[in-house]
Amino acid sequence: MQLLLCSPLTVRHLVSGKAYELLPVPMNIPFPSRQPALWLRFLHRQGRFLPISNEDAESVQRFMRRHGTEALSADGLTA
Repeated sequence: MQLLLCSPLTVRHLVSGKAYELLPVPMNIPFPSRQPALWLRFLHRQGRFLPISNEDAESVQRFMRRHGTEALSADGLTA
């Protein structure tokens, strides 16, 4: 088990304004977006997509690149 210490990224829901603190989900498999079968396994069935501002989207992209992930979640474990 690998312990990842990082500060969560805070984004705001575009409609409700609710703040979410998100952590990077570790990639236990090759980058899922490159293989459709892996992508379906990677995504959690109950996962949610949040509408966010363009500014938050850019922050999310930088955060994901910095941490080498393709997903963020509240617990940092489940995509």
